[in-house]
Amino acid sequence: MKAVRIHEHGEMEKLIIDDIPEPECPPDKAKIKVIASALNHLDIWVRKGLPTMPITLPLIMGSDGSGVIVEVGSQIENWKKDDDIVIQPGNFCGKCSHCKKGNENYCNHFGILGETENGIQAEYIIVDPINIHKKPDHLTYVESASMQLVFLTAYQMLVKRAELQPEETVLV
Repeated sequence: MKAVRIHEHGEMEKLIIDDIPEPECPPDKAKIKVIASALNHLDIWVRKGLPTMPITLPLIMGSDGSGVIVEVGSQIENWKKDDDIVIQPGNFCGKCSHCKKGNENYCNHFGILGETENGIQAEYIIVDPINIHKKPDHLTYVESASMQLVFLTAYQMLVKRAELQPEETVLV
């Protein structure tokens, strides 16, 4: 299968379309056919490399995407083949005190697809069911691919930090 990867940090010419083996679906994960992948500023940071951002290379790029489930591991109950989904790029343990409070982005094990592990700019990817959400029927794959990471950022700032309430007004 084809995947957009970097083998070293640098400018756009460091983006390589590689032929790599199609991943196998383990029992506790789902295999996704990626239909759309959005670009995020994180992709630029990852490609260029930052001293405070240790990244294992080569790395499949991309954190935002949508697609269709093509295979479901035997231990997965809530999803089925052919479900239309969006991929939530944040990975967390779900067990620590931060996760139990709903602050998954503070998890000691927090990572982002396309940064701390292979991302979604490939024909097929393997993801944990915690990273899968139903694609809204009224959105296209392209529209839904562009909303996950930016939604998480906006939600964290407006709902969690600012404690925005219904009927309040925000200046953007």
